[in-house]
Amino acid sequence: VIQLRIPQITAWLASVFDIDPYSLAQAENGEELPWGAKRLKDQAFIAKELKKLLTYRSQLKDRDWQCRAVNHTLKQCMEESLKSANRFFTPTYKGAIMQACAWLTEEINQGLLAVSAKLVASNDTNLYVSVEEGSELDVEAHLNQCIQNACSDLGLEAGVPLCEKIASFEKILFIKRNNDNFLRYAYLGEEGEVKITGLYNTGPRWTQLAHYFQEELMKQILTGKDWQVWIREFTESVRDGAHRDKISYFRKVKQSDLLEKKDQAQVVALQKYLDHFKPTAPVNVISYIMTLDDGPVPSVLNPRTPDIEHYIESQLARVANPYL
Repeated sequence: VIQLRIPQITAWLASVFDIDPYSLAQAENGEELPWGAKRLKDQAFIAKELKKLLTYRSQLKDRDWQCRAVNHTLKQCMEESLKSANRFFTPTYKGAIMQACAWLTEEINQGLLAVSAKLVASNDTNLYVSVEEGSELDVEAHLNQCIQNACSDLGLEAGVPLCEKIASFEKILFIKRNNDNFLRYAYLGEEGEVKITGLYNTGPRWTQLAHYFQEELMKQILTGKDWQVWIREFTESVRDGAHRDKISYFRKVKQSDLLEKKDQAQVVALQKYLDHFKPTAPVNVISYIMTLDDGPVPSVLNPRTPDIEHYIESQLARVANPYL
């Protein structure tokens, strides 16, 4: 899988097609776009500024923080211009940008199909393309040439190249959550360690058990092992008493919660801690374990009957189900 860096895609398209609200509004006798809409190229003032920013980005691509600054500016420009609250916003403008994105996606897919490659994931600044094992295809050059040809056929100038290769992976696993557009993935590093982006189950509702389970699950999937059998074996080992050192929750508790949120697990556990140890200073953080016979119990009391099914359902199952 090849990772390609691209400019902020809606800004790039707006600059190539000379799309902005004013050029579309003045386009009764303008030039026609591939999907039928018209725009007046000479009146695309915002598009001209975007072209300047894209040129700066191309010149600064070897200077990391400056390149990121330009990317951020491009992103902010497009996000603001596409908000309905913006005084320059028009539905025609948003529709033209969406049509341009559809055109580009189709051109990329057609270009990759011709060389037995496939676009597997993308966002506004990255493309991930899978190629056959052992392939010597230069994906960067191929896609840039395809887009250049497609633009030339429409009488347009592609401007700065679209793609720039920045990494490659032997195998990479993507997962989509909550129908968002954020790329979440895992891959194996050079030493065989699992590298995870956007997949960590962070926050107070997750335990170390969930983190450990997810990382090991990624390793099983990416190395081609029978990960479904591994899940069953891991679950049984947890039932048999393994990984008991990873099942504590860590939660913050306000003093006001002792009165207002008495039924919440972290508050119940803190109250038990206060009753047992009677500390003189306020306690704001509590580590506790869910038990079968006494609910949430402070970890320091070393409870002997943890509610293992609770952890299997709320920690292991919630991590594994998206993959299963």
